[in-house]
Amino acid sequence: MVFVIAYILGVFKLTVIAFLSVTLYRAFSGGVHAKTHIACIISTNLFYIGNVFFSKWLVYDNEIIKYILIVGVWIFSMIMIKLYAPADTENLPILRKKERKAKKILSYISMTATLIIAAFVKDSVISNIMILGTLFQTILITRFVYKITNNKYGHEVYEQENLLN
Repeated sequence: MVFVIAYILGVFKLTVIAFLSVTLYRAFSGGVHAKTHIACIISTNLFYIGNVFFSKWLVYDNEIIKYILIVGVWIFSMIMIKLYAPADTENLPILRKKERKAKKILSYISMTATLIIAAFVKDSVISNIMILGTLFQTILITRFVYKITNNKYGHEVYEQENLLN
């Protein structure tokens, strides 16, 4: 559905880049999930296509700004990964410590690799897509977003239930 809408809006190729650039990081770091099908469609389109349009709009005259953005997003993401990744859900909890640790490490690696690639990409729109996609994905693992979307971290729910039993 995302790619059909992107095609209609004339941003298909950039949306594919947005999707591919965040896929690994999203797979390892997790994040909130919409509660309804329509909310999922809307949020997914905003995540990918919104990123493309925002990236096209974000123009800076100096490459230094790009590098400052990359470093800022990297620092923020490192902290949020340390605190929240992998961000699981009640429906798909990640309960094994070994799996949690592996996904956390892979989150660090995939996020950092994406930002390093963004630093070397000459096309500012594509670079922005990678930087903003990383930032948006990082925001989706935070406790704040879980709270406002009424999601719960799956491992916390499971641990709490086990404490009560």
